[in-house]
Amino acid sequence: MTKKRDVKYIIGDNITELRKEHKLTQAELGEKLGYTDKAISKWELGESTPNVDSLLEMANLFNVTVDYFFHEADENKKNYILHQKKETIKNILNLVLYCVFVYTVAVFIFVFAALRKESNVEKFWISFVYALPICAALCMYFFSKRKMDLPIGYMIASSIFLWSLLATAYLQMFILYNTHPFYLFFAGVPLQAIVIISHYVRR
Repeated sequence: MTKKRDVKYIIGDNITELRKEHKLTQAELGEKLGYTDKAISKWELGESTPNVDSLLEMANLFNVTVDYFFHEADENKKNYILHQKKETIKNILNLVLYCVFVYTVAVFIFVFAALRKESNVEKFWISFVYALPICAALCMYFFSKRKMDLPIGYMIASSIFLWSLLATAYLQMFILYNTHPFYLFFAGVPLQAIVIISHYVRR
């Protein structure tokens, strides 16, 4: 049976790992917590243990739970990966739910127009086209750093948003003015280049 390590050494290792991960020196971490670099060094070496208030302050600083400090690194990584998977699944389900809601609204608009005899229902099919850039914008939000931090997904969603928005503008002008403004799509070429370049800059 493997002997369990003393908790003060586990706490020390986790403090060291988080500090280095956030590119802080012992002095910089101590300054944020109101301690000297020697106190931080003692915590990391397991010679002393931070009090509950300090653990809570570090948990907020490093965006982890207080419980994180009491588990071995391997266990923390497993818990973190599991948490990330759960968050990803939750975000994907929310994204699908929002997109379904957007298209449900588009259906209601079309049906409402069809029920009104005086309305020109042929013009209202564009509500389904309008729903596409809205869903693409939702994808951009969910794939952003604030949510899932998926750069390639964000770039694809941005591209779909761009071209669907131009297509919507083209179709709307065709319906209203019976014109074919193909020049709108030429504007999409430099904008698409900006989207691609921005993707690599973000990375």
